[in-house]
Amino acid sequence: MKWPLFCHVINRARRFNETIERLDDDPMKLVRLRHGETYAEARTVCLHCREAEKCVAWIELGATEQPHFCPSFALFDSLRRTRQPT
Repeated sequence: MKWPLFCHVINRARRFNETIERLDDDPMKLVRLRHGETYAEARTVCLHCREAEKCVAWIELGATEQPHFCPSFALFDSLRRTRQPT
């Protein structure tokens, strides 16, 4: 059985992880910041984000532009393994 809230949380978590991967961020940097507090806050921001449609389109279309619409973009940008033009 699929519950709507469960599916919502799973989908947001998946997009959060896909964003980290697409931006070539170092997830361990995120986990270590403030002993995991920054990670928890970023996940909460993603869970309640009002830009979900833009996020889905950015991920699914493989857009090359940076996701400046993302409320956590500055954080993600600071976690890059390799620098990309913004």
